[in-house]
Amino acid sequence: MGFKPKYLGSGAAKFYWKLWKRKSHIARRVDTYEFIDEQRTRRSITIDIDNEELSEGIPSDIKVGSLPVPVVALHKRPLFDVDLRGANGQPIHLCRRYENMAVSAHILVGLCMRMGYQGDEAKQVHLFNSALIFLGHKRGTSTTEKDLAEQHFIDNAKEQLPPGYPIGRIQYYTRRLRERYIQCVDYTPASNSNISIIKFQFTDILGSKKTAVVSTETTSVSDLAVYTGAENGDSSAEESLWRKWVTPWLQDLGRWWKSTRPKLLEKSGITATKFIVPIGFDLPNHLRLVAGKGLLIDDVRVMASADKTVLTGLNDGVSVDRHRERASLLLRDLPDQRYNVLVKINTVPDVFLYPALVVSVLQLVIMMIALYAGPGVVSRNPNAFTGTTLIAPFITVLFLARSSEHSLVTAILTWPRMFLLLSSIMTVISGVLISILPPSPGVDGKVQALVFAALTATVGLAVTCMTLILVILWRTRRMLKITDERNYNVMRSRLEGEEICDIEATDRDHREQALRNFAVVFTAVAFLLGCTSYYMWRHFYSIWVV
Repeated sequence: MGFKPKYLGSGAAKFYWKLWKRKSHIARRVDTYEFIDEQRTRRSITIDIDNEELSEGIPSDIKVGSLPVPVVALHKRPLFDVDLRGANGQPIHLCRRYENMAVSAHILVGLCMRMGYQGDEAKQVHLFNSALIFLGHKRGTSTTEKDLAEQHFIDNAKEQLPPGYPIGRIQYYTRRLRERYIQCVDYTPASNSNISIIKFQFTDILGSKKTAVVSTETTSVSDLAVYTGAENGDSSAEESLWRKWVTPWLQDLGRWWKSTRPKLLEKSGITATKFIVPIGFDLPNHLRLVAGKGLLIDDVRVMASADKTVLTGLNDGVSVDRHRERASLLLRDLPDQRYNVLVKINTVPDVFLYPALVVSVLQLVIMMIALYAGPGVVSRNPNAFTGTTLIAPFITVLFLARSSEHSLVTAILTWPRMFLLLSSIMTVISGVLISILPPSPGVDGKVQALVFAALTATVGLAVTCMTLILVILWRTRRMLKITDERNYNVMRSRLEGEEICDIEATDRDHREQALRNFAVVFTAVAFLLGCTSYYMWRHFYSIWVV
C-alpha cells in the first residue's frame, strides 16, 4: 500500500509556508563539501533546530510526535551513502519521496494563501492536488508534462487570487522546484532542550564542474553565404567550395579547441583545477570546503549567478577564510537567489612535484653523462651505467603507485605523471641498450645509433617533465600571491571603511601582468634552450653516430 498525500487544511499550509520561508526553526546551518574526485562530493549538513520556534503554531491536524520538518532543498538526483543522525548519534528517519511531496505541496498552497488566495476548502484541496502533480505525483517525466503540470497549478492559483495580482513570485518557486525538491526529516521536537542538532551526510554528484564556454560570436554554418559561381566563374566556384567545406571544418575545429582547452590546461597543471559549487534558494549560514589530503585550496570566490558579480566581502555579507586544504565562508544577509562558489584547487608540491623534479634531474644528468662520455667510455663501463639507469625508475614507482593518494591528486597531475612515467621507461630502455653496446666503438654502428636515439629521447622527456613541473610550481606560487594580495586589499578596505573596492579589476590586472611576464621569460628561455639543444645534439651526434 503506497503513501497517499492528504491535505491537512489551511492551518498546515500556512504553518509549512512560514516554516520554510522564514526558517526560524533553523538556528544555524553549516554545509560542508568534501571533494572526493572530479565528480563526487561528500556533503555534510549540520542543522541546529530551535524547538521553541518549531513548536509555535503547529496546527492540531499535524501529529507533533512524528512531524515532517523541511530542512534542505536538493537537486533531483539519487543520493548515496546517506546517513542522518542526531546530536548523540541516534539515527533519524529521512522522509520518503511522497512525504516530501506532501510537505512541498502544503508550502506551495501556503504561498498562494500568503498572496491572498481566497478559495474555500474544496478549492484548496484541488490546488493541493495540482501542486502534487506538478511536484511529480502520478505525472510523467517528459518536459511537456512538466510544463503542463506547472501551468495547470499556476492557472488554478490565479483563479482565486486578487485580480491583476502578479504571479511572478509563484513562478519563482515553481521554477526552482522543477529541478530541486525539499527534503524533510521525521523529527520529534525535544521538550528538555531548546536546541537540537541533526547531521545529514550523503555522497552527491557535483554536476557543476566548470566547463568551457564556447563563444556565441562564432558565425554558424547557416550564416555563411554560399555562392553558385554564376557571377564570378571558376573563382567564385572555388570560393563556394572553400565556404562549403573548409570554413565549417575550421569553425568546428575552433569550437572543439575552445571546449577542450580548459580541460587540457587543467590536466597539464598549467591552470588550477576549478570546481563550481552552486548554492542558493536556501542559503546556509556557514559553508565549509574540504579539498583533502595532498591538496590546497588556492582561491575561493562567491559570484552572483545572474550577472557573475564577484562578492568581495565588503558590504555583501560574505566572509572568506582559507587555510591549506580547507576554506570557510560565512554568509550573512544575502538575498535569496542563486550563487556560484568558484573553488580553485592545486596539489601540495611535496606530494609529487618535488620528488618528480628530483627524479627528472637525475635522469637528465645520467643521460647527459652517457652522451658526453661517448660510446667508448660507456661500452667499457656498461654495468655502472646500466645499474644507475635502473635505480631512478624504482624510485619513481614508490610515489607513482600509492593507493593512499587522493584521487584528485592523480587527476590534477595527469600530464606530469605521464611524462615522468615515459621518461622512466625510456631510462630503463636506454640502460638495457647500453648493456648490449659493443666493447669496441664502431663495430656495430646500428646499435650505437639506437642507443643514441634512446638517450636523446630520454633527455627530451626528462626536460619536458622538468619544464612542466617548474611551470606548475611558478604558477601556483604566483597565483597564490595574487590571492593573498586580494585578501589584504579587502581587509585594508574594511579597516578604512571603504564601500567600493574594485578587487576583481585588480586581480585581472595582476593575472594579465603575470602572464605577460611568463610569456616573455618562457619565450627567451625556450629560444636559448632550443639553440643550445641544437648545438649539443650535433656534437653528441658526431660522437655517437658519425
